[in-house]
Amino acid sequence: MDAMGRIGLIIQSPRQETLQQARELLLGHSQANQITAELPLIDGFAVEVDPGTLVLLPKLGTLEGELHVAPDMAVSLGPETESGPRPTLDDGRRTLNVERVWEQGYRGRGVGIAVVDTGIAPHPDLASRIVAFKDYINERTQTYDDHGHGTHVAGIAAGSGEKSSGRYQGIAPEANLISIKVLSDKGKGKSSQIIEGIQWAVDNKQTYNIRAMNISIGGTAWIGDGWDPMARAAGRAMERGIFVAVAAGNSGPDAKTIETPGISEAVCTVANLHGHFTPDRGDDTISESSSRGPTKFSGNAKPDVAAPGTWITSCDRWEGYTSMSGTSMASPMVAGTAALLIQAKPSLNGPEVKRILMDGAAPLPDVPSTAQGWGMIDPPVALAIAKAQDA
Repeated sequence: MDAMGRIGLIIQSPRQETLQQARELLLGHSQANQITAELPLIDGFAVEVDPGTLVLLPKLGTLEGELHVAPDMAVSLGPETESGPRPTLDDGRRTLNVERVWEQGYRGRGVGIAVVDTGIAPHPDLASRIVAFKDYINERTQTYDDHGHGTHVAGIAAGSGEKSSGRYQGIAPEANLISIKVLSDKGKGKSSQIIEGIQWAVDNKQTYNIRAMNISIGGTAWIGDGWDPMARAAGRAMERGIFVAVAAGNSGPDAKTIETPGISEAVCTVANLHGHFTPDRGDDTISESSSRGPTKFSGNAKPDVAAPGTWITSCDRWEGYTSMSGTSMASPMVAGTAALLIQAKPSLNGPEVKRILMDGAAPLPDVPSTAQGWGMIDPPVALAIAKAQDA
């Protein structure tokens, strides 16, 4: 509910005629009702209505053609989820053997990674490769991050490590970054804003060569992924050829705690692997807080893969570094890896990259798939699989 007491809704229908009828019915009921976002990616729109308009919901259900009404949910970032004695990024990177991919000449050059988050600050490790910025919170035109989460995520995916003499390099340190700000300085936003951000990335895919997207954002799933608005948007982006990595959420260890949009069957949903501050894979575990599958309503097998996400040091919103933990940190490890694979084989689309990452993953012994999916990503193995296809 907004400051004026209005309630946010997202209306979806595969029939444009039905959408138009719903629009006219809602706007005609009260002058206080207003459309807040057009959401063509999911065949819908967002609207704010006064509470009295809710009496129309049964009438909406009688319109000819399929119609779905969902709340325009408030979304916020979760807290850091782990503690430990030694923050690191280089241990996680070495756990994944990323340097072996770099040695073959693949560092993400020319590949665009869209970061749908709190924005990206012009940190020295990132500034020269932020090629586009879209702000759905304050409508500013110059890239910024008044929270810090998005900058941290971007550093994991694609930081150059310049300020740390290379220690805190991200996974794809030569990839381009597209900053899409959908969360405020408090780490809060609405699902419709996140959908608009995903839509913008899809619409500008060709302009900025957006081939990968990271969404380290999650909300409580209350419906199956078929008509969950954020899950549909992320899934549609994947269908349009963009590889979409999504944080599983930090609501574990109970089953059926995967958050939306990670519930989407199409996207690559990422669990948080705890590397215990060593590059040795033998001591790796899945973080207790990492959300578990299957998905609550549709029963989709999730997560898909795991990646290091515990006490990861990356760029802060000034010119230094900070440490955070959670599936938010694991997901950009996967998005960065996707950029490496796409540089090596530009013909790959999003679903193909997901399949390669899953096929090349290394399962943790004695860990159920509901916690780790197909296992920890293995960039060198995934690269070998990609190169071998249609060789």
